[in-house]
Amino acid sequence: DAKRAAGDVIDDALRQNTEVAVLAFSGDCNDPVPMRHPFSDDATSLHRFVSRLSANGSTPMSAAVEYANRYMAINRSATGKNEMIILLADGEDKCDILSPVVNTLKKDGALFRHQTVGLEIDSNSSAARDLRKLARDSDGDYQYAANSSQLNETFRRAMLAMEMLNILGRFGEEEESLPHDQPES
Repeated sequence: DAKRAAGDVIDDALRQNTEVAVLAFSGDCNDPVPMRHPFSDDATSLHRFVSRLSANGSTPMSAAVEYANRYMAINRSATGKNEMIILLADGEDKCDILSPVVNTLKKDGALFRHQTVGLEIDSNSSAARDLRKLARDSDGDYQYAANSSQLNETFRRAMLAMEMLNILGRFGEEEESLPHDQPES
């Protein structure tokens, strides 16, 4: 279910002319992203990569958040305005340092919008609190999926948020191109 939902998000993003990178965090706090696919618009390559992923039970979330944001900052497109990270987590952060990581990323101007998804986690757990706080601190949203079959709809809501950002970005561009110093009639 998770792979199918990820594939659908990839397809939705590519239809919006958005490049996609997939960072699979399942390593440890020193190597949180052992598998990654660089930004691409090649659906076949992205789908092949996702099909090879498997869960291993480790959740180095704070290290992965730092890695993903630094990766975005370094590899961002010159025209990218509405960049977003969709973060799926199903467990407690094994590195347990999310707040300092987020604060450092903010200070460095390297914190991107996060749409966070908690999969099968207790709403009162530290994992759910971390995901809600990360979403809030990055002007994103938190979504909950009770099981993997709900991921498709949860990811679709995250993509709707990206579409709204794209619309607002285009509106802002149009507004910037309007003459602001025209006398009133």
